[in-house]
Amino acid sequence: MNSTRLSRRPIATDERGIALAMAVFALVVIGALVAGTFFAGRLEQRTGLNSMFAEQSFELAEAGATDVLANWAPASFNGLAPGADTTLAPVTLAPMQVYVPTVMRLTPNLFFVRANGQRLDADGSILAERTVGLLARLGIPTVAPGAAIVSGTQIRFMNQATISGEDVDPVGWGGDCPGAVDTVAAVRAAAAVIDSTDCGSGLSCLSGVPLPPALPILSPDSSVTPSLFNDFGGVSFDELAAMAEKVVGASAVPSPSLDGTGSCDRADPDNWGEPLTGLGFDNCFDYFPIIYAPGDFQLSDGRGQGVLLVRGNFTILGSADFYGLVVTLGRAESEVNASIHGALMAQGDSVALSHFSGTALVQYSSCALTRALRQAGIARPLPERAWAQVFPLN
Repeated sequence: MNSTRLSRRPIATDERGIALAMAVFALVVIGALVAGTFFAGRLEQRTGLNSMFAEQSFELAEAGATDVLANWAPASFNGLAPGADTTLAPVTLAPMQVYVPTVMRLTPNLFFVRANGQRLDADGSILAERTVGLLARLGIPTVAPGAAIVSGTQIRFMNQATISGEDVDPVGWGGDCPGAVDTVAAVRAAAAVIDSTDCGSGLSCLSGVPLPPALPILSPDSSVTPSLFNDFGGVSFDELAAMAEKVVGASAVPSPSLDGTGSCDRADPDNWGEPLTGLGFDNCFDYFPIIYAPGDFQLSDGRGQGVLLVRGNFTILGSADFYGLVVTLGRAESEVNASIHGALMAQGDSVALSHFSGTALVQYSSCALTRALRQAGIARPLPERAWAQVFPLN
């Protein structure tokens, strides 16, 4: 009887521990997959954060340029010489989000507004920054009064008041004025001017050319409408008032002043510039602020220049002297020997007349108007291709 003998394959001694090797290999592969996934996720997160930081810095730069134009400061910017610039203090819109604006004057009427937006980390280091540049043109208020005084109501002239439409450059301003342009009327009034024997026969205290077409001085001028006192070439009374560097109360006695360095002290609320020369305040000669009075206002004495806006009634007395443009939505009164060089526009009211008495003087001056209005200009972006992203040279 034959018997079958079963035999086993001998176990190879070199295969012992393969399970451990496979387990280690699997762990390595899994670790690599986890590390790769983590790296990809981290890279995507950093890319997303960088994109967000870049977008935030770009939006900050846009906001900075827009904010400079929306809050245009004529006293700071309109006095810059062509080629000069000024960098404003950094503005923080949100934690770790800052923009730094710079304004450069390119030409007498063209400005370049540059704003650098920065997204910072907790330590103040810059994570991302973008710069936006914007070209803006200076829009100068347009005022063509056509007379030394423009009134929306009747006016009375008394004593020795003098109203002159003859274009005269202020004393000492010769080098800053192009010369007299043209003589205009003494008065334009929406209602008939009230005569006074104190003013002389036929209102001889008034000098200037008659209004076309040879309108008699006592006749109303229908072209004097409320819009003349509220719209100055696309710039409204309220817009100018919002830009006022000086906001005054019921009265003021302005006087030029210098700071500790000898520069014009624009922070002094009583400093309205220096219209006279040779008195030690020549550094304020080119300073023409916008002054706003929200109610009735009385200029009792002193001297100043610029654009004076009065929402109520305006009174100028004593030896007060003002050079530039005065616009009052109420009536105007001038007494004693006060003077205005430039033009006075008084819308008036139905309660009382505007009147001028004593030796008061209102002298038309196109130069005083031009210099004052240029300082009151508002910069606005060009209608096309006004802005662009700015990149560093290095």
